[in-house]
Amino acid sequence: MKITDDIISKELDATEKVNNLEKYKTALKKAEFINTIKGDLGKQIKLNPNNITFIKKPWHYRFKMFLKQIFTKF
Repeated sequence: MKITDDIISKELDATEKVNNLEKYKTALKKAEFINTIKGDLGKQIKLNPNNITFIKKPWHYRFKMFLKQIFTKF
């Protein structure tokens, strides 16, 4: 019985290490992705500093949110 318990514990440790490695890799890729997005946005703003676009929501969405605010107050 002891041999199988040792084998099982080694396998569990190995899978735990693999899971931790995958978590680390995904966190690293996420951080790199966010940094590239931030860098690209900065370049775009530097190239066109006076070009500002405001994004307006559609009138039906604004109306729906207005009604929602009214009915949630009471």
